[in-house]
Amino acid sequence: MHEGRSEALPGAADFLNEVARRGVAIFYVSNRWSEVNYDATIDNLKVLGFPSVDAEHVLLMEDRTQSDKQPCFDKIAADYDIVVYMGDNAGDLPLGTKGKTRDERNALIDAAKADFGTRYIVFPNPVYGAWISVMSKEYMTMTPEARDDFYREMLTE
Repeated sequence: MHEGRSEALPGAADFLNEVARRGVAIFYVSNRWSEVNYDATIDNLKVLGFPSVDAEHVLLMEDRTQSDKQPCFDKIAADYDIVVYMGDNAGDLPLGTKGKTRDERNALIDAAKADFGTRYIVFPNPVYGAWISVMSKEYMTMTPEARDDFYREMLTE
């Protein structure tokens, strides 16, 4: 990201530009730590051609001890009617999965299943996400080799 080499999903910028052209506000909520990632994030989004790339619409994590996106969602919802949430993780959606066990997360997601594909759009991302730490509390301290073994085991069950 800091090298300016981030890429977007094909069609993502075009889609959001069309949505913005039709008068819909676009917000970007990320757990990137604002203090060290804000400028690089803004630059990356602008280079990739995304709309609404400014301080009002790009909300990054301000407190490193708080990674729940719900406060940002609430801030946006105070002034806007939210049409859709999009992301690659349950934490990108206002489902209350933060800090929940695997079974609790699954139950919350199952309870909201009618909203998937309309209010909630989830993009596949097998590379990282909170789902990993739910499946292995040791994930963040694993060696690359141990992570490979973990993926092999979990993806073939």
